[in-house]
Amino acid sequence: MQKSQVIRAAVVLSLSILVALAAGTLTGCQAAKAVGSIFNPTPALPATGTDLPKRVVVVPFRSTLSQYVPRSLAIGRHLEKALKANPGTVLVDYRVLEAAMQRLTAPGITEVDQQLYAARLTGINTVVRGALVDISVRRELKGLYGFRENIPFLGLEAQFIILDAGSGTQVGERSIRRQVKITEVMAEGLEMGKKPKAELLDQLQAELEKEAAQWVVAKIADQPWNGMILEVDGERVKVTGGTDNGLAKGAELLVLRRGEPIKTGAGRTLFLTGKQVARVRLTEVGKAVSWAEVIGGDKKGKKIVLRPGQVVRIP
Repeated sequence: MQKSQVIRAAVVLSLSILVALAAGTLTGCQAAKAVGSIFNPTPALPATGTDLPKRVVVVPFRSTLSQYVPRSLAIGRHLEKALKANPGTVLVDYRVLEAAMQRLTAPGITEVDQQLYAARLTGINTVVRGALVDISVRRELKGLYGFRENIPFLGLEAQFIILDAGSGTQVGERSIRRQVKITEVMAEGLEMGKKPKAELLDQLQAELEKEAAQWVVAKIADQPWNGMILEVDGERVKVTGGTDNGLAKGAELLVLRRGEPIKTGAGRTLFLTGKQVARVRLTEVGKAVSWAEVIGGDKKGKKIVLRPGQVVRIP
């Protein structure tokens, strides 16, 4: 066999091995994803009222990197603009949530639970939290084995968490990283402590913001709508939900018993719902809070007992 034929045969064999390894890797990823979904700690909720607009608040974004706090806050503000422009969400000023949190007297609860409790009282359906978590150089191997280049990339990464205020469950969590190829000289400078060029970070931030806005809006669109009883006055109840959510006078809601609170491994409190206990009809409708009258229970002849904290949903 000639030398050129030997070389061609070796290259074909190498490529075949790489393809087989890639197929195995993909299969492994799919299996890991399937196993991970089985152990998802967030219970699934029925998709009721997903077409109703949600009242959403964005908590000011933070950063683990003190010098990039302004950039992190800017990412949160861009997300607010996207939510404000989206017809399926009604943006609520964070100061409304902050004022409600200051009125709470529940010592010992986590900051997240405090935000969720305050959100329920003010008719907020969704709480969005986030942070800029990383700006760094990473190197990626490119090319076939034996001919690889260790190419440097400058990357910017942020984390986003969406919480359902009514149940305390997590609607979604995602880390988004955008990166751009840089020169070896630039990479060495950054690794020695030199700051990245602002225009490069601006480019990465714009790409990240666009992807994050699309993901957050889509996740909230799939979120079930939940309201809550705030006050009981005889046969009338005050509930969260109103014109901001597309509700009108005469709309009927189901009242569900609230289950026992459950603590997650992260320390967050979840509230699962129980059986239906009543039906109510809206009689006075505000933007975020409305009054309703009781029109029926779950069983004929059985006394209807309604309490603050019980969940209301679209039938």
